[in-house]
Amino acid sequence: MATFTLKLQEEPITIEKADGSEVTYFVRELNGRELESYLNDSRKNIIMSNGEVVGMKSFDGMYTNLLARCTYDEESHLVLKPDMDLWPASFQKEIFNIAQRISKLGKDKEDEGGNE
Repeated sequence: MATFTLKLQEEPITIEKADGSEVTYFVRELNGRELESYLNDSRKNIIMSNGEVVGMKSFDGMYTNLLARCTYDEESHLVLKPDMDLWPASFQKEIFNIAQRISKLGKDKEDEGGNE
C-alpha cells in the first residue's frame, strides 16, 4: 500500500549577498494549482509536434517562471521574480534543478530506463 503526505517538501538554500552577508531561502514543492499554472505559462514558450517538445519560441523566464512559484524567504513570502531576474544565471539554474527535483518535474533515471 502506498502512503502519501500532504506536507510539501522543501529544501533550504543559503544565498550570499553582494555585501557578503548570507540569507536562507526555501525551495518548496509546488501544489497542484501552482504546477498547472507553471505548465500553462511554460507552454507559451515551447514548440510541440506530435505531443513532444521540439523547440523553444523564447527562453524568457525559463528558470524564474518556476522559481517565482516555489522560492520563499525566511518569513514564508515568495521571492519576487524581478529580484530573481538579477541573480546569476548559474545560481538560477542550480535552484531550478532543486525545484524540478522536489516537484518531480524532471526525468528520473527510472523514467529513462536506468537503474543506477
